Amino acid sequence: MKNYRIALALSLIFALFVPSVQADDEIVWFVHGFVLGNNDFNKELVVLNDIYPNAKEVKLKKWKSPKIKTRNPDAVLLEIYPTWKKAVEISEEYATELAKEIKSLSPKQRKRLILIGHSLGGRIVVRTAAILQKEKIQIKKIILAGSAINNDDRDIAATWTVSKETVENIINTQDGMLAVYNAIGEKHPALGTGYKSMNVPDRFREIVWEDSLCHFGYMYFDVYHRYLLAGCPPNNKIVVPQKNPNLDWSTMNKHIYWDVVDECHGWELQRFKSTGRYRIVDNNNVRRAWGGSIDDNEVIEVFDIVKYRLLQKYGKSPKPEKWWLLINPIQDKANKNHKKNPDRFSWNTIEEYKGWKLQITKKSEKKKPLMENEEYHNKKAVYKDNEKKLKQKKLENKKWENEQSNKLEELKYKDKEKYKAEKKNYKSDKKGKEKEYKDAKKAYKASKKSLDKVKNPDKTECRILDPDNRRRAQGNEKDMRESFDDVKKQIDDLFKRYDN
Repeated sequence: MKNYRIALALSLIFALFVPSVQADDEIVWFVHGFVLGNNDFNKELVVLNDIYPNAKEVKLKKWKSPKIKTRNPDAVLLEIYPTWKKAVEISEEYATELAKEIKSLSPKQRKRLILIGHSLGGRIVVRTAAILQKEKIQIKKIILAGSAINNDDRDIAATWTVSKETVENIINTQDGMLAVYNAIGEKHPALGTGYKSMNVPDRFREIVWEDSLCHFGYMYFDVYHRYLLAGCPPNNKIVVPQKNPNLDWSTMNKHIYWDVVDECHGWELQRFKSTGRYRIVDNNNVRRAWGGSIDDNEVIEVFDIVKYRLLQKYGKSPKPEKWWLLINPIQDKANKNHKKNPDRFSWNTIEEYKGWKLQITKKSEKKKPLMENEEYHNKKAVYKDNEKKLKQKKLENKKWENEQSNKLEELKYKDKEKYKAEKKNYKSDKKGKEKEYKDAKKAYKASKKSLDKVKNPDKTECRILDPDNRRRAQGNEKDMRESFDDVKKQIDDLFKRYDN
């Protein structure tokens, strides 16, 4: 009983005279990004102090970011790329130092540590998380803002393993500086414009900001502060990872110049007829992403992610009312989807399938039977084959180059000798790949030139109309019959997809 009284007295004395640290007294570390000019990051620290008024410490974690020396606006673009590359190397090294510093903290301090990274600082935080994950060390929370790291980087997954609370990724799909990152920095979309992954776990929340082209950290944190003051409402907006930073503007979406490649819950992946460029349009006809070409699968991959998120949120997608927009007839000639009268006196319908019509002019019907020019069709087959090979070779080279660059990036900071050897092999292999592509391009041009010399004797005029009476393809009878057969196959596949 006596010992109990002594213990109680000591605990009272300790409570009165020794200042206690509350469980919610956070330690906040802010890692800044690439330094442009003389930025002391005071504005960022002011906002962070407002967000965490009871924090034990809000500390700027400085690292030796190189600065652009020139003041000449015309010379800035020449200096920014090498300076950026140097900054990335230094940031990767600093991530190791930061991880060591976190490891040196006591377990109680780690439980209160909030690690925040903006821009290139976000990259540092992700790399630090990857190191801590190997050591099985956890901290209280990780916050990323406009992070300048590839949006499909493997280390991103380490953040929600290391962070006990939900990781919050503040993104701005219209960030102008991240457009520069994409264009000349890494030639890859940044995490700051959306996480490129199908399975985004509940412990990785994306907070969308789309009101400005700005990249300043204090504006990102101000958005986050307003989000917290609103009581952290659930983010109901479908996040579209960006290939290129995008301005959300309304489109007419009349489907005259754009083909619908894919659709889900009213969202459409569209391809421009003349250039082959893609865009993603939501169910309110607002463009949510764009970029790429017919040879680039980046936007197609992004739409697959969007579809996955839509299906997760809303369930199975119903068949659209105008399902025929998803059918794209094969055609050689450029065609606008103009409305045409199917019963026009000069046209006869020679085949019909589920509202689609294959029509021919009455004048053309008098020219039958068609003359078959075997030489033309042989040369056309060679040309099509060479065109296919060239596209395939281009895609293969791009895929190989991405794989090799990722492999080199991994070796760069792990094994420098192996990195040098692999880089040498990469350069020699790249020359071989480029030669193969040039040969394929040469064969393609030669076959095209040979085809142009032979005139197609088929002078018939045909067209394909969809159920909305829009002309979707035009050309000679032979090509249009082949195209209509493909249309029927596409329709059957489409109906199976929605019926299942």
